[in-house]
Amino acid sequence: MSKRELLIVGAGEFGQMAAEYFNMDSSWNVVGFAVEREWLGEERCVGLPVVALDDAVQRFPPEKCDVFVAVTYAHMNCERERLCDVVKGMGYRLANYVSPRAFVGAGAEIEPGSMIMEMSSIQRGARIGCGAVVWPGCTIAHGSSVGDFCWIAPGVTVAGLTVIGSHSFVGVGAAVGDCLKIATRSLIGAGAAVTHNVDESGQAWAGNPVRCLGEEVYERFAG
Repeated sequence: MSKRELLIVGAGEFGQMAAEYFNMDSSWNVVGFAVEREWLGEERCVGLPVVALDDAVQRFPPEKCDVFVAVTYAHMNCERERLCDVVKGMGYRLANYVSPRAFVGAGAEIEPGSMIMEMSSIQRGARIGCGAVVWPGCTIAHGSSVGDFCWIAPGVTVAGLTVIGSHSFVGVGAAVGDCLKIATRSLIGAGAAVTHNVDESGQAWAGNPVRCLGEEVYERFAG
């Protein structure tokens, strides 16, 4: 059976990596990249055409092609959300990627536009939200939820029945305890140990146990 075509929105490092993942072991075949016109530069990326996003429907019609938005955590993942809304408005369907070398348990929900990389474990009953990115070697334990448009860096462990609010960033190697709630748009630093609820949205946290670093640190990262 022939693969369905896939357009990658974003031609930077993450976009190129996403194309490699999808081409290597998914049911899609990457046919090109799209960027907003102000970022249009090189005509080709890793051998594939790059087009302005507002011209994409002529070159890659939605009835033949799906889209994956490969934009990083800029502005606490809001750029990725905005572009997902743009392409859905253009008639495209969001693709998601789940590595065949990841584990996905019974009843786990993987929403459109998300990406789960190799050696990650999404245990039974867990949810990965729309547009969320889970990097290699993560554990999202039973019944936990990663909200829409989160960015979960490599080696993160989220214990069972915990809720990570939408648009949050969890840094490399962080550990989040069980039955906790992390507010939306939270920034959890690398190696942090979250042992209590994080109730206030839009704050940066780091350390073991985590402590709030204040709005200035958060704004430097999110700005």
